[in-house]
Amino acid sequence: MHRSLGHDTATWGGLLLMTVGVRRLVGWWRDRHGARRAAAFEVTGGRLRADRRRAASAVLAHRFLGAGGTLSPLGLCVDYEVAGRPYIGRRFGYGGHVLRGDEETAVELQAKARRGEPVAVWYDPADPRESVLVRERVGHPVRELVVGLLLLAVGATLFTHFCITMERSGSR
Repeated sequence: MHRSLGHDTATWGGLLLMTVGVRRLVGWWRDRHGARRAAAFEVTGGRLRADRRRAASAVLAHRFLGAGGTLSPLGLCVDYEVAGRPYIGRRFGYGGHVLRGDEETAVELQAKARRGEPVAVWYDPADPRESVLVRERVGHPVRELVVGLLLLAVGATLFTHFCITMERSGSR
């Protein structure tokens, strides 16, 4: 007896859901930790600009994997300097999907980029590559946690159910 296509699909689907769930939980944890660290960040001036190179792939990652808090879905990044060294920042803030559904903020950021207006950039003095435009935790972090746990639970259930089914049926 050999496995059916349905078993393989459910097994791989379960693994995919678990992977996406774990990715969201890791993002939630990193944002939670980052928002606490951001309280000690220092401020400098920067300029928003188009970041066409990363925009297309970032939109897919943002929608599918939940890469919250980035400027990439808008096709933007921010250039700033710390102690004479140039850096590029791609994070809006720490938290859930900051810019999804917040068209006013998105339009404002795109307008500032077109006009070349300076923006405040908060950076980590210990690692100036780490920067945000907003220090406070933004978005819906609880929703990210719940969605991550739900995806992980559903994926684990699917995977476990079909592994047990395969074990009982004696097919491998």
